[in-house]
Amino acid sequence: RRVTNNGGARHDLGSTGRHGLGRAHAMDDRELLARTASLVCFDVPVGAAFGVDWSVHTVGPAFLGMKLIPPGLHLAVYGSELHPLGFFFHAAPADVLVYRWDAQAECLVREGDEAQRERVAASVHRLELDSRLGPYDAADKRAEAPGGTWALWSRLASHIDELVLERAQVPLGTTIMPSDVSTDDPAPASGPAPVADAQQLKCASFTSIRKTRPARLRAQDEAYSPKEVTAFNFDGSARLDELLGSAYAAPRGPAPGEPWRALLGELQLAYLLLLLVHSHGALIFWKEAVALLCTCERALTEPRHEALFGAFLRLLHEQLEHLPADLFVDELSCQNFLGPALSGLNELLEGAPASLQHAAQPLWALLMKRFGLDASAIAEIDEEDQPVVV
Repeated sequence: RRVTNNGGARHDLGSTGRHGLGRAHAMDDRELLARTASLVCFDVPVGAAFGVDWSVHTVGPAFLGMKLIPPGLHLAVYGSELHPLGFFFHAAPADVLVYRWDAQAECLVREGDEAQRERVAASVHRLELDSRLGPYDAADKRAEAPGGTWALWSRLASHIDELVLERAQVPLGTTIMPSDVSTDDPAPASGPAPVADAQQLKCASFTSIRKTRPARLRAQDEAYSPKEVTAFNFDGSARLDELLGSAYAAPRGPAPGEPWRALLGELQLAYLLLLLVHSHGALIFWKEAVALLCTCERALTEPRHEALFGAFLRLLHEQLEHLPADLFVDELSCQNFLGPALSGLNELLEGAPASLQHAAQPLWALLMKRFGLDASAIAEIDEEDQPVVV
């Protein structure tokens, strides 16, 4: 009944008005609400899509939002299949976030009346709205199950934090739009432009990996021999080092010595916005970042990068697990950059530390189980895009 991006049936939220646990369990309900957050959304059109994190549903006539949202960072997604929107929010225990549907802007906006927010929060905690709030999928006895929404989301967004969102210019509360394929500008909405509001409406901005070049190469292109330029373009290690030392090493970045976490956070953000908000800019970054990390011959052998590549192999395994099973055979998607990139990564890992070779085993096993391909077979897939970003 849960919709994922691989297909499935939508479950109507608010179609029956029966989401509470009943009077006998009112105390349990209050205890759960005190440990989790609620997202109340007034006037969302019936039939619209709405979800939190990886699970998306169809809105019914009684729908007023979602409850029992685990504490942490979340992504709310809503709208239509052709024009999805989303915003990140932070859930804290007992929090009640209140939004309303703006018919003119055709998006959710934060309730600006503080008194109204307080009234709604009080109603939620008195269970007066309980039957109209759909439960977050993981807020049951299977909350920690590997396939539960929260467990899955925690793996897919493990490196995303508020700094990653700010770097992508979509801080908490910002409404995220799709971007146009040719310009990466926000896709036009079907209605009037949104009215001025504290909540901005933007598309995410991603780091340009393709244009990143080491300072010496930027300043002295003529001084480089053809062999050196070729080596730079075929081995992504120098480009990776430049990214980690500049784009992901800002003063407000992650813990000293671990700028790679910001890189992987942006990679996770791109994957989620690609699938859930249809961001073309996210697609470009995701392709460039994966291709780059699959071509770093020197960096794969260096101990200082071992943590990065170990985390990347686990991240890539998780992401590929939730892509369509016909990715490498479907007429529209079979010619993709992943085949050559993964084939090159497999070859480079032969010279990498044993720990990374071991970390890659689940990835190769997934390729065989889900896609019917072993590492050598991937190399036979023809593709116009190359795994090296030049």
